[in-house]
Amino acid sequence: MHSSGQNVSREERVLQVRNNDSSIHNYSSYIPIGNAVDKLHIWKKQGVKIIYLSFHRNKIDIQKDNFVLRKFGFPKGKIVYRKKGQEHKELIESIKPDILIEDENGNLIKIQNKKIKEDENDN
Repeated sequence: MHSSGQNVSREERVLQVRNNDSSIHNYSSYIPIGNAVDKLHIWKKQGVKIIYLSFHRNKIDIQKDNFVLRKFGFPKGKIVYRKKGQEHKELIESIKPDILIEDENGNLIKIQNKKIKEDENDN
């Protein structure tokens, strides 16, 4: 999530995106949403394979994605991204995930080939 979206409602974050808030394009300042990092670590311990799907196409922005993942301690996983002329749908269809998770900014996380046990704290 963009950094100015922290501690504001989802509606306010959407408004920030629509108003092109300056933090929207500062990818290296992005922050995790809620307990996303902990939840992914739980799933990784259960044996899931995690692949991060980026909406970026250029290598510098993909490196920023990787920086944010490492900075906040996300579980290791491959980052895949669209090639020139490729749409998200085509990338997703080529990977064929069992589970696809999209964050509020359209970033995608793919989890494949394992059942996920729900955390007892999930709602």
